[in-house]
Amino acid sequence: MTQSPTLPQNFATDTWVKATWEEFMLLAYKPAYEKSRAYYHHGKLRIEMSPIGLNHSEYNSIISTIVTLFCALKNIPFRELTNCSFRKTGMREDQPDIAFYVNALEKSPTRSNSPVDLDNYEPPALVVEVAASSVSDDVGKKRLL
Repeated sequence: MTQSPTLPQNFATDTWVKATWEEFMLLAYKPAYEKSRAYYHHGKLRIEMSPIGLNHSEYNSIISTIVTLFCALKNIPFRELTNCSFRKTGMREDQPDIAFYVNALEKSPTRSNSPVDLDNYEPPALVVEVAASSVSDDVGKKRLL
């Protein structure tokens, strides 16, 4: 008989913690973490509880506007997703600030309120993570996702 996964004791947010995929799924979707960002990569999870401030929001908007204008001026079809979750079941999950599907929109995911299933859809062509309070993590582990 298999043992059901248990949640890590004294879970620390805003840091990478060793966990199974099952523990990640139990913890990341608890109501207490409803407004957080959840990541899973190589047997580790991270739940970010940091509030997003003015600088982060403004940089996010500027980058989004630049990419949107560039695609519009060059007549490049695109689809922008803000704060969307991308999941490769059992392997990884991430929530970049902005993601863009470019050109081949027929390969982009269908409308849903579930994380994008990377087992069935291609990943986005461009992913943007605005580094604010977690710069070392943004250019480290998150970049690898």
